[in-house]
Amino acid sequence: MYDVKVREDGLYFMSDWLMGCAIFSILLGLFLILRPWSLRIGSVLFGVLAIGAAVAFFIPTSQGAWTSAEETSALSLRTTPYPFSSSFHTCGSETLLVEGTLWQVHEAQRAGTASSGCNRLAIYSGWESKGRVDLVEGEVINDIVVTPEGAVSVTTQSGNNAMNFSIFEPPKS
Repeated sequence: MYDVKVREDGLYFMSDWLMGCAIFSILLGLFLILRPWSLRIGSVLFGVLAIGAAVAFFIPTSQGAWTSAEETSALSLRTTPYPFSSSFHTCGSETLLVEGTLWQVHEAQRAGTASSGCNRLAIYSGWESKGRVDLVEGEVINDIVVTPEGAVSVTTQSGNNAMNFSIFEPPKS
């Protein structure tokens, strides 16, 4: 999963810089090698050295830096909460950390509803949406309980138990 918001400023700088050095070294090497060779043994050797440095050092180091940055981004996508409230009107949320993955249940208000409370649940595993559930028209969420085993129980303002499900297999609406 890709989300630009999870990528920290500067996290990918080193890999990008090293790959730029590799491209520059290759172009410089080609420029020095492809010209006429007479009386230019030093330039030719420097060109070969520049290309060798790009292939042997800059490219592999850049790939390693990129892989490390991607691992950091992937870890962040699994272990930090999705910034749900920055995009939706919310009434609250519950979280559950299971085997290094942060599961979340967010309460939200469905667009175009006249109610003053929240009537939709959005379930996320890290930053990945796993499903959403809407309550019956006119019902509003009062309380959400998420047990350590992952059982989700939703109670409405009228006191009814609106639904029960596993956070790992949320119902789809």
